[in-house]
Amino acid sequence: MIVETSTTAELSREWNKSSSIAAEKPGNYFRYELRSANTNSIRVSDGKNELVYHVAEKAYTKQPASPDGSIVAKDIMFGDLEENHTIKLRKTLADTADVYQSAHSLPDETLTLNGVKVPCSVVKVSTQDLKKSAESGTVYEKTFWIDKSTGAIRKTVEHGHGPKMMAPGFTEDTDSIELYLVAELDALIPDSFFSFTPPETAKLVEKFKDPFAGEDLTGQPAPAFTFKSEDNKETSLASLRGKPVILEFWATWCLPCVASMPEMAELYQQTKDRGMVLISVDEDENAKAAADFLVKKKSTWPNFHDSGDIKKAFSQTALPYTLLIDAQGKIVFSRIGQSNDSLAELRAAIAKLGPEFASVDSTCCCGGQVR
Repeated sequence: MIVETSTTAELSREWNKSSSIAAEKPGNYFRYELRSANTNSIRVSDGKNELVYHVAEKAYTKQPASPDGSIVAKDIMFGDLEENHTIKLRKTLADTADVYQSAHSLPDETLTLNGVKVPCSVVKVSTQDLKKSAESGTVYEKTFWIDKSTGAIRKTVEHGHGPKMMAPGFTEDTDSIELYLVAELDALIPDSFFSFTPPETAKLVEKFKDPFAGEDLTGQPAPAFTFKSEDNKETSLASLRGKPVILEFWATWCLPCVASMPEMAELYQQTKDRGMVLISVDEDENAKAAADFLVKKKSTWPNFHDSGDIKKAFSQTALPYTLLIDAQGKIVFSRIGQSNDSLAELRAAIAKLGPEFASVDSTCCCGGQVR
C-alpha cells in the first residue's frame, strides 16, 4: 500500500508519504513492513518467534510469538502508531462497509496498478452517509475503487475539512490517496516469506530506544565532569563527593522548566541543610538571558550555561531533564519531561538516600523563592 497525505491550514502545510506491506497466513504467520517519515521497520512471525527489525537503528528484538498475534509496543511512538495501522489493515478494510449507512455509485473505471489493468466499481460516500455523526463542523467525502473480480479495495481518495486537533477554534483540510498495488486474497504464500534474518551489522536488543528519552544513566556512575562558570570559577562533581546532587537542565524558553521552578526551589530549601546540592544547567542560546532570569527570581543555587559539552556528557536530549546523584557519585534518578508525578518521583528517590532525607517524600511543596 502507498499512502500520500497532505494537511493544510491557514498558516501551515504538511505532506507525508508511506509505503507498507501486510501479509498474513493461518498458524500465526505474518509479515508487516513499513517505511515512512517516522519509521522503517520489518515485523515478521514464522509461527514460533516474532522478530522486529528497525532498519535505521540497525537493531532488532526477538521473542516467542504470541497466540494473540503481533506484540504491540507498550510505549507508543509515532512510528508505532503507523505500524499498528498496517497490522490492523486487513480488519480495517474488511470492516469498511460497517462505517456507512449508504453510498453512491459512480461510473466504472479501469485502474493501472503495477502495469496491470484492473476494472473497478467506483463508490462515493460523504459525511451524511456515516452511521455515526461526525464532529460538529466536519465535512467529509471518500471515493473507493473496488476490484470487480475480487471485491478488494484498490484505491481510495479522501477529503476532509474540520477542527484542527489540539487547536480549539482552528480548522484544517486533509487530503489523502491510498493505492493498493497488490491485493491478493487467499493467496498461497510460502513459509519462507515469513522468515527474516537481520544483517550481520544489526544488534539484538531487549527493547528499542525511546527517541525522546536519551540514554538511561540510572545506576551508572555520574560522568567525571567539571562545571565552569562565566567568571571561570570551577565546580567538579568529584569535589562534591559525600553529598547528594540534584542536576537540573532547563531553559527560559522551556515552559515546563519555568513552571516547575517554584517547587524545585522549595525542595532545595527543605534539603540544603541536610547536605543536598542543587546545580542547574541552562540550555539558553544567550547565557545572560538565563542569568538575568535567575537573578530576578532570587535563586540561591549555582547555575552553569551549557555550550554543548554538559548536554553531551549527561546524554540530555530534551527539557526539563532532572538527575539525582547520590553521595557516592552514582546516578539514582533520571527523568526527562514534566508530569504531575515528576516531583513526587524525585522526592521518593531523595527519601531513599538516607534517614536524614526520609521525611522529604511526604513533605508538601507549597511555595518557594522562585515566583
